[in-house]
Formats: sequence, C-alpha cells, structure tokens
Amino acid sequence: RRDGIVPEQWIDGPKDTTVEDALDKTYLPSLKTFEEEIMDAMGIVETRRAKKSYWY
Repeated sequence: RRDGIVPEQWIDGPKDTTVEDALDKTYLPSLKTFEEEIMDAMGIVETRRAKKSYWY
C-alpha cells in the first residue's frame, strides 16, 4: 500500500475503535430539525408562535 501499512500486521492500539463499537447501531431517526433535537436535549421550551405564511 502507498501508506506503508500492512493490514495483516496491524495491531490495535488504545485509541482505535473496536469492531463492536463501529458496528453498533446508534442512530435513531426522528422527524425533528437539528434545532428541535437540541432544544429537547437541553429542556428548552419554545413559547413563541410561528408567523403566518401565505402561498400564492
């Protein structure tokens, strides 16, 4: 290989990600925007009302 690493000779170090951690499914899909997810995580409650919008 160009980077000089031979996969068969590789030894995992303490900072390497384990195979179990790499294959662990952690994503939970939701219908929220990024801002809404942060607000839920931090306990922020939105009290303002959305401005009316018109489509022509």
